[in-house]
Amino acid sequence: RVILPRLTSCFECSLDMFPPQKVYPMCTIADTPRLPEHCISYVHLLLWPKVFPDTKLDTDNPEHMKWIFERAKDRANNHNIEGVTYML
Repeated sequence: RVILPRLTSCFECSLDMFPPQKVYPMCTIADTPRLPEHCISYVHLLLWPKVFPDTKLDTDNPEHMKWIFERAKDRANNHNIEGVTYML
């Protein structure tokens, strides 16, 4: 976004235009997941870097997303959580 002095709002003034970020406590993600989002966050933030330390996750890569989905689904099943889908 281009910010022009005296013509546009500053970056801090325009933060309300961005969608709110969902952040979950790391202890919940790692130890006590209760939502499908917790399972996906676990795989994305903790498992991917552990299994593929030299590969950056590419959310536009179908193989990467399939791997994330499958691992998140496995974690959800282990914790009796329903609702992990590609749409999340």
